[in-house]
Amino acid sequence: MGQQKIPSGRAHNFLLKGHIENVFGHNEFLKVKDYPDITLWKQEISKLFMSYKKAINDSIKVQPDVFTYEIINYFKYVEKQLSIKSPNEEELFATTVSLQSELIFLLLGNISNCYYGDSRNLHQKWDLSSYRETQIIQTKQNVYNMIRASVEKKYNSDNILKFKQEQQKLRDNEDIYLWIFKNKMNCKLYEDDK
Repeated sequence: MGQQKIPSGRAHNFLLKGHIENVFGHNEFLKVKDYPDITLWKQEISKLFMSYKKAINDSIKVQPDVFTYEIINYFKYVEKQLSIKSPNEEELFATTVSLQSELIFLLLGNISNCYYGDSRNLHQKWDLSSYRETQIIQTKQNVYNMIRASVEKKYNSDNILKFKQEQQKLRDNEDIYLWIFKNKMNCKLYEDDK
């Protein structure tokens, strides 16, 4: 079996670069698009974790003190791990994946509650709610905001205006974003299924 060719330049670490662009915008992507050194990668990854912390603190509206304490300790741990000198990109990225995985399980519950004997597998129960129950609540306004954002991401303002004119010819008074979502993007609202 031949050795796999490692992509270089823009293709190298493309998903992480795309994630940075998605989180921070195109200007931040330009910093890492070609050949960033390990120091720049570490800065960008630290910034990603700071964004996760800010998003958690700003987005989770109700949380017990024990969760707040765990989140504070988790981000102290992240800061400590990212301050350790990484010998290369691979080690830095492995640390990043591990830390992100820990964050996911911290948000859902306690992974040790899924431990059966000496190992785990995907055929076992993975319900983490004995430690912490997570509820995802989406109001009608949240759904509308999601729909509007997906329409605005897919279509520019000129397209939306053309769709508005088409909608008016049909004498349809539905909100333009909902109309585009259903009629141009061919998406169903979850309420339509009820």
